[in-house]
Amino acid sequence: MDDRFRNEGSDGFGGQNSGSYYPTKTPSLGDFSVNIDSRSASEGVPMASKPKKFELHIPDIDDVPVTKPSSAPRSAAPRSAAPRSAASSQTRRPSGTAASSQARRASQAQPARRPASGTGQSAQRRPASGNPKAAAAKRPANGRTASKAQKPSGKSTAPSKAKKRTSRRKYNFVQSVLVTCVCLIFITILTVTASTVALAVINDILVINSDDQSSVYVEIPEGSDYDEVFNILADKGLIKQPLITDIFCKFRHYDEVDIYDKNGAFVETRRIEYEPGSYYLDADAGVENLLESIMVRSNVAKDTIRLTFPEGWSVAQVFEKIEKYEVCEAEKLYANLEIIGDQYTFISEIKNVSGRYLKAEGYLFPDTYDFYIGENASSVLKKLFNNFESRWTAEYSTRLKELGMTQDQIINIASIIQREAKDGTQMADISSVIHNRLKDSATYPNLEMNSTRDYISSLKEYNLFSDVYYSLYLDKYNTYSQTGLPPGPICNPGKAAIEAALYPADTDYYFFCHDTSTGEIYLAETAAEHQENTARVLYGNIGG
Repeated sequence: MDDRFRNEGSDGFGGQNSGSYYPTKTPSLGDFSVNIDSRSASEGVPMASKPKKFELHIPDIDDVPVTKPSSAPRSAAPRSAAPRSAASSQTRRPSGTAASSQARRASQAQPARRPASGTGQSAQRRPASGNPKAAAAKRPANGRTASKAQKPSGKSTAPSKAKKRTSRRKYNFVQSVLVTCVCLIFITILTVTASTVALAVINDILVINSDDQSSVYVEIPEGSDYDEVFNILADKGLIKQPLITDIFCKFRHYDEVDIYDKNGAFVETRRIEYEPGSYYLDADAGVENLLESIMVRSNVAKDTIRLTFPEGWSVAQVFEKIEKYEVCEAEKLYANLEIIGDQYTFISEIKNVSGRYLKAEGYLFPDTYDFYIGENASSVLKKLFNNFESRWTAEYSTRLKELGMTQDQIINIASIIQREAKDGTQMADISSVIHNRLKDSATYPNLEMNSTRDYISSLKEYNLFSDVYYSLYLDKYNTYSQTGLPPGPICNPGKAAIEAALYPADTDYYFFCHDTSTGEIYLAETAAEHQENTARVLYGNIGG
């Protein structure tokens, strides 16, 4: 008998018994009798009266049913030791050597399988440990030996798959890093762009970060509305972010405004008008200041102020007062003076004369004006020029032809009269002295008027020109050394001085002087008489 069947406690089929079911001594092949232990009686197994022999029956291999091995691991726990009946014992489990032989035949009939480790049937009977799926993978699926087609051929693919998984992980990691970097770069660019645009819009409106102190020349055509003016400002670079700034300006009603009556009832929506003309606009002014400097102020309710300019004031004095009362900056008025002045024929027709300080001097008609606080320079200058234009009558033009003189010559004479005369009663006589000298230029080539030289001296305190130009202007306006009229008017004369220049008194005077303490005038026809008059004057301003 094979020693493999001497495993005590084994029933030959992989199970565990609860007692000495099989004899401890293996019988020989000739004697297959089994002695029933006395304990069998106590366990419910009938005692045999005498030894009974059984014939050994070895069934054919085809008669043994093939059982499909379970994929689940066999339990290593011992079976229950419940008592069995003799009948069930004889029916279910053959005893003795016959049972062992039958078990051996049945084991041979089952498909052979390769042990996972070691050799022999003991390896087959060991329950699988570890991963159940791995154990199931080792056993054939249909209970038969695996075919060659099912066996793996060549080298194992496990390392290749591991490499692929590692490579895929690396690719996914790199891809994630690249996507993250692209997103961060995009967000950064978007943030920087948004911040730049926002700062540009704020700077267009509030001008919080601008070092540009320059002025930009702008031409506003006749009949320009808000959209046209805004586009002109944007084209000149005065507005950096037109799209958003335009929305802000329209929200602030720079394009149109609603008009209400005294009771608060809506009347109409009025389009904002803008003053046509030429402007020098500050680059750091801000969009609201730019629009308001061009806007016709009557469109918007603003504080107004009434200013009066006396006869005989120079342009510098007029501009200084306008700036003092916050109507407009003097610098902007100077920048627009010639541009706006050239829109009027009485200035554009003036011939250029060497050494003339201001072309528009003499044409800011002295009067009382109403201005808006913060009014644009173009509007201010137009009010002054328009007043002069309206004051010049057709009669004056006719008189110019009679005298054979130009309008600028009369204004020049009127400006000297305005500065030399104490009041209107002296103007016609002083005008006669000037006209007489101009007619007899061979005898009296120089006018010899102190007021012309004093005009340049008074401008020095405004710091309007350098010392070089001061010397140049002082020489040109010195009527003691220069012949004829000065290069241009020396102040803005009023109506009385203009009419005195047009209609001088009919006299033979060529000289005059003043007593500065009383203002009394002394006229003379000859140089000798003039010297006597001068002797009478102890001090004062001698005019000729």
